[in-house]
This record gives sequence, C-alpha cells and structure tokens, in this order.
Amino acid sequence: WSHLYNRIDAVSKFPESRRRLWPAAAGSPPDQGGFLVDVDQFDADFFRIAPREADFIDPQQRLLLEVSWAALEDAGLDPRSLGGSDTGVFIGLFGHDYERMQAAQNEPSPYFGTGTASSPASGRLSYFYDLRGPAFTIDTASSASLAAVHLACQSLQSGESSLALAGGVNLILSPELSQCFEAAGMLSTDGRSRSFDVDASGYVRSEGCGIVVLKRLSDAVADGNRILAVVRASAANQDGASAGLTVPSEAAQQALVRKALRLAELAPDDIGYIEAHGSGTAVGDPIEWSALRAVFEPGRTQPLYIGSAKSNVGHLESAAGIVGFIKTVLALDRHYIPAQLHHRALHPALTSWGAEVPQRGLPWLPSPSRARRAGVSSFGFSGTNVHVILEEAPPAIEEPSAGQQRSHDILTLSAHSDTALRQVAADYAAILDQSTDAGFRDGCMTAQRERSRYVERAAFVASSAAELKEQLSSFAAGAPAETQRIAAAQKTGRSVRLGFLFTGGGAQYIGMGRALFETSDVFANALKRCDALLKAHRPRSLLDVIFQDEAQDAELHQVAYMQPALFAVSYALTQLWQSWGVRP
Repeated sequence: WSHLYNRIDAVSKFPESRRRLWPAAAGSPPDQGGFLVDVDQFDADFFRIAPREADFIDPQQRLLLEVSWAALEDAGLDPRSLGGSDTGVFIGLFGHDYERMQAAQNEPSPYFGTGTASSPASGRLSYFYDLRGPAFTIDTASSASLAAVHLACQSLQSGESSLALAGGVNLILSPELSQCFEAAGMLSTDGRSRSFDVDASGYVRSEGCGIVVLKRLSDAVADGNRILAVVRASAANQDGASAGLTVPSEAAQQALVRKALRLAELAPDDIGYIEAHGSGTAVGDPIEWSALRAVFEPGRTQPLYIGSAKSNVGHLESAAGIVGFIKTVLALDRHYIPAQLHHRALHPALTSWGAEVPQRGLPWLPSPSRARRAGVSSFGFSGTNVHVILEEAPPAIEEPSAGQQRSHDILTLSAHSDTALRQVAADYAAILDQSTDAGFRDGCMTAQRERSRYVERAAFVASSAAELKEQLSSFAAGAPAETQRIAAAQKTGRSVRLGFLFTGGGAQYIGMGRALFETSDVFANALKRCDALLKAHRPRSLLDVIFQDEAQDAELHQVAYMQPALFAVSYALTQLWQSWGVRP
C-alpha cells in the first residue's frame, strides 16, 4: 500500500462506455476527471431488485449497496447476520445528475421517486440488510461523508446504535455542476489537483464511493474484531457570516480543530499528521493553511505533516471526506505517511512555519511518549466543517496457539451463479499472490466463518498458498472443482436447521479421537476438562481408559466408563466444530 498512494493518479479521460449516459444536449463530456468505469452495470438480482426498478435507481444508490457489502465483509461480518439489529446508516450524498436525466425523459414510473431522491440512499441499505438503527442521508456538499462519520459516532456513543455504516458517494453524470464550478474558478486548469502547491489552480472533479464500519471500541475489543484505528473525537461547526456563502472562515476552522482536540483530551503537539481538505483553490488553501498554523505551530516539538488525498484521486465532493478518512486510517495502520502527489513547492501565498507537505513517502516512526495520531478535515461550500481525530489501534491481543498446524486447509467459496463463482475464485487467486501460508490459513478460516452462503459453491483443499492458488486459477479458467448447487429451498431464503447427532453405546473403541487429541488444543482441552471432572467419581483417569493398550480395553466397555467416554468425545468434537464456526 505504501507504494500505491505514492503514485495513484485517478485523473483520466471520460470513459467511452459512459457516452451513452451523457445528455446529448449537454455537448461534449469533460476532457479530464476521476471517472469510474461501468457505473451503468449492476447485479440487480444479488440485491433482490427487479431489472425494471434497477433502471430507475440512481447509480449512486447502486454503488452504496455494492460498497457497503464489501465494507461489511472486509470487517469480518456476514452482512446477512445483521437483520433486526440496531445498526445505523449514515450516508453523504450531493449530486442529483441521474434525477435530472430521468426527469428529462418524461417517462413516469413508480420507481422514480425512491430511485433518485436523497433519503432512500441510506434507507435502501437499511431495507436491504433489515437494519433497525437510524438511517440518515446528509448533504453538506464536500463535507457530507465526514459529517456522516461524525453523526455515526454520536449515535454509537449515545447507545442508539451498536454498529454503524458511514460514508459517501459521488458520480458525475451531467455537465451542469462542472460548468458552474468552472465559471466560479474552482476547477483545475491543468487537470491535476495540487493541494498547497505553487502550481495549484483548483481541483479535479472525481467519482467514487467509500464506506467504513464503525463500532464502540470496547465492543470491538470484546468481540475480537480487527481494529484499524480509533476515532478519538469528532467535531462539526459552521462558517457563519464569512466573506461569502461559499468562502471558508479561518476563525471557524480554528475553532473547529481546537474543539476536536479538547473533546479528544489532546494537545496540538499530540498530532503528527493532518489530512487536509486541500481544495487547491486560491481562496481555500491559504485560509486552511493559516488556520492550521494558528492551532499547531505554538510550542510544537514533533514534526507535523500535511497532505490531501485530492492529489491522488481528485475531489470526490460528497465522498471526499471519507476518502481522506480511509487514507488516514490506512496510514495509521501501516505506520506510513504517503507522499503528496504533484507537489513541487509550497504556494507563495502560504507562509512556511515548520509543517511539511511530504514529497516522498516516509515511515511514521513511533514515539515513546505518545501514540500515532492524525486529524482529518473536510469543508463544504455550504459552510459546514467537520474535523475528526484518529488514533492508531491498540495493540492486538495475542490469540492462544491453535496447537499443531493441520496438514491441509479447506477454502469454501460461494456465489449466486457459476460465472460469479469463478470470478470469486480468480479474485482469491490474485490475493494469494501476496499471501504467506499463515495468511492463507487465516483466509480459509475467514471465508468459512464470516462470509454469506449462496446457491453455487466450491471447495478447495490445499496445504499451501501456492497449491491453493493453482487450484483457484484452474477453476477460474473453467476447470471443474468440488462444487455443489444447494437445494432451492435455501435459495428462496428458508432457513436450514443444523443439528449434531452422536451415537450411543457400542461405538466406543480404544484410541478414539487420538489424532485430534494430538493435533488440536481445542479438542484436547475439552477432553482434559471432562477427565478432570470425572476423577472424583472414578478410580481411573478417563484419558488412560480411552488411550490404553488395546489388549486391556475391558474397562472402556463397562458402562461406568463407556458412557462418560462417549460423552467426552462428543463434547470435545462439539467444541472443536464450534471453534470453526459450525454451531447447531
């Protein structure tokens, strides 16, 4: 990742596949921007949406469905397990291009309202996942998605939600706003966003979607979740009566950052990196730079680096804040401060005061006295400002050793169709290029325990990452594998109940369970617990009876030992299977 953010540059030509979506009356599409491809493509069946309705749904809503699913799986959560929970949804959305396109076609449809209005952008996620927490769509322009994070944190802190999806989305499907911003002198004249740079001339409009999964820290630790960073505090305010409706206020920005620091119980010197709004405009950059100087320069003892993801991916407007948030979370998690792309020298309107805009990526070195911490800013031309303070995740709790490693592991994959299943296999094969054998085993475990199950399934048994990659690549190319299409009853959503049935007397034998006892700590510890509990009631150790020499197996066939032995093995198997995520 450290190399990725040093070089990624999303500015591109308008995709040819999009020209049929561009209104003919609008003339030629923009020469450059940060464009997504195939935004007209959508797997409606996966999200239980009829094709006719999907046509009227804003592609921004479709992106939110796709990215929210990916975010939940990345968090190690089965999206289908959240039904009925108090999970909240907080989405930043600004553009209404698709609504104007639909209205211009004068084709009445009952799906037009829900497909293009702002409120269903969050409500549709709650509906699809059956979430019962609050669902808010926020429009504060460029600060919308970071405002969504701010409101999500408040919902979690108040106990209103126990989990939250927060983020934003932006697509450029018609020219009106681009023409407006160009007339206002906001857009870059050279097709590059150069935050705080001597060559800055504005920003590049871009597209994208980002969603993060948020949870109270105490709950995430208790549940054993993978924690990438901690939201230490967040604050929001308004510019008020500035020099103009869209003109930022230095006083408001100073007050905002100071408030966030106060809520976080931190001093300015505790912050090592600022992910700035960094619009690259002649008005915005000097005001933001001056506000940061006023807060962070006095009494500073450690370096402060300032950057903006807009140099990499352009200005995603209603999704801009979540881009900066995600970039900073990754920087904290990787202990790495990425370079500021396209930065040559500080703009002459910005006074140098010790803060540095990094021209190369550098390790984020630890400090013996303080954790790594960063601030993320996002400002809307509506005047609404948001600042979030992030801190590196607490040290991960070491999990107990699983004992002797298995010689082979199984990877189970599933999808809605055979084509999709082979694509999933190809995706996993690509991931294995950079995976260690330990990572391969973790991946197999996660796929079994945390992913949803669909009608088309495949299983692969391998002893190493390289062996598994070979099998996956072969299957993705069309070769057969151990696949199964499950019953139509499960496809329609009817639950399939799982039960464990264990045998009675007569099935016992000397040495039963020995291989598992020697290779699995979970199984062995369960048997040892049963042995310890029985010692007060039997003259011989249960383990000695089960694992004794076959020539002396008479005791195992006596009811006094046979029944406890069968129970103990059944109990140990249950504990082992449940540790793998198989629960009756």
